[in-house]
This record gives sequence, structure tokens and C-alpha cells, in this order.
Amino acid sequence: MITKIIKFNVEDRRQKTEELFNGIMVDIDKLELAKKQVEMALKVEPQLNPDGLLPSLDGSFQSDDLLQVDSIKQFLLCQQWLSLMKYRKTCHTKYTSYTYKHLVEEWADKYVSNGAFIAAVIASKIPYKEISRSTSCYLRISQNSLKPFFAVRWGVPLPERIPRPEHSLLL
Repeated sequence: MITKIIKFNVEDRRQKTEELFNGIMVDIDKLELAKKQVEMALKVEPQLNPDGLLPSLDGSFQSDDLLQVDSIKQFLLCQQWLSLMKYRKTCHTKYTSYTYKHLVEEWADKYVSNGAFIAAVIASKIPYKEISRSTSCYLRISQNSLKPFFAVRWGVPLPERIPRPEHSLLL
């Protein structure tokens, strides 16, 4: 799969969709909005990168990596998953963003970076708490919201009331 930084050409706005890679048609308006939301998250957390909140130890990841097409699609999957959650008043310290990103991966059957997940948290204005010397953070997600997603790990299918990820984000 070819990955590249999303560049939007204002003159080419006649079409709602544009072929970005391998024949997959993606809604440019949706990607453009998502890209702006990721840029906003990067202003809130300037060191945010695919690893998470801290700079990559080996320098392999940069903040701009979150603006690549695959990262934007990961961000959108995370936003979809976060919209299914209910929230509590205090941060749940049993699980971190890294745990949640794995639940998103299992739900979508698609890789998601910790940084894309945290960018979706920030853009969705979900309160979070940074963990000292960690790339992850704590969230206020209700344990009851998580139960069906953890049950999948034990072979229990998701209830039909829980929507599947948007198909175009899985390609």
C-alpha cells in the first residue's frame, strides 16, 4: 500500500472523492477535516507522534507521521470507536491509551498507532491524564462500555447493537 502525506489541491475540489492509492476512493472532505483535527491535536501536544505522547526514543517517528494517509484513517477509526464509549467522572487507571488502541485494532481488524488514538482523544475533546515518563495516557472510559470489546478476546462476538467500523477506513 502506498502511503503519502495528504496534500489537498483547492483547484481540484470539483470531485468529492479522489483516488489516493491502490484504487481506493476516499472522501476528501472527510480526510481534510480529519487532517485539520490531527493538526489541532499536534498543537495541544506538540511531541505527539505514532508512538504516543513522548518523542520516539530512536527518532524513528516524527509528529508529521500522524499526517500520513494511513495515520489519518487510523485517527478516524479511533474517533468512531471513541464515539461508542460512555465516560465517567474520573480517569480509569487500570487501562491506558495503549490498551484501548488494541481494542480498536480488534474491533476494526486493522492496525492503529497509540499516537493516532491519542490524537482522536484530543480532537474529540475527551479528558485524559498523561502518565509520567510514558507515551500513553489514562482516559475516563466507563468499564461497562469496554466489556463487549474485552469479551471479543475470549471469543464472544460483539453484540449487534455495536456498529462495525466504516468500510472505507478498513481498506
